[in-house]
Amino acid sequence: MPEMNCQSQTVFIGDNLPILRGLNSGIADLIATDPPFNKERRFNHVFGTRPQDRKGKTKPGFDDAWTLDDVTKEEHELLNSQHPDLYHLCTLARKMHSEGMMAYLIMMSTRMLECHRILKETGTLYFHCDHSANAYIRMLLDAIFKQKNFLNEIVWSYSTGGVGKQWFARKHDTILSYAKKKGEHKFNVIRKPTKDPKRFNKTDEDGRKYYDKGGGEILS
Repeated sequence: MPEMNCQSQTVFIGDNLPILRGLNSGIADLIATDPPFNKERRFNHVFGTRPQDRKGKTKPGFDDAWTLDDVTKEEHELLNSQHPDLYHLCTLARKMHSEGMMAYLIMMSTRMLECHRILKETGTLYFHCDHSANAYIRMLLDAIFKQKNFLNEIVWSYSTGGVGKQWFARKHDTILSYAKKKGEHKFNVIRKPTKDPKRFNKTDEDGRKYYDKGGGEILS
């Protein structure tokens, strides 16, 4: 079994690509991501400027607008030489969408390849995105994890935001779930305690509570 080469509950700060590359293969049970969405916006400050507080000190800004200058020559060459189909997907995104989408997908591809490498054979990935790039990310993850290992598209809905004047309001994000090897992955079901324990007075062979409705068993 591969050994974990970092301390449990370690927090790394910085670009995650060199950090991921420094981790041993096959050590992660689950990877949950909340990456940039490629919203083509710069948050918390005026475009082209650094944010400042009331005292004039610089505050951290968050740029979610990508250009080809944001990805390195090494990232281009890695995908082009070792993963040509994946790189072709990135170049197609440039034609169908923009150079920014190509840059974003190259950035995500190099990191998702490392995530796939460090996952255990029983591991799973949960990738958080939204309408900005979820169609492209789905194809990217199909290429890396293979479509046969796709588990689910989870819709994370929320109530904030008003009604759109030109379209229905956008009120959800998407979480794409992939297994390293579908069928061998671990999935622990979470159940809520029953509100009527006396009603569910029988237990099946898996330890689940149920009651006999008369013609069918109802699980709690």
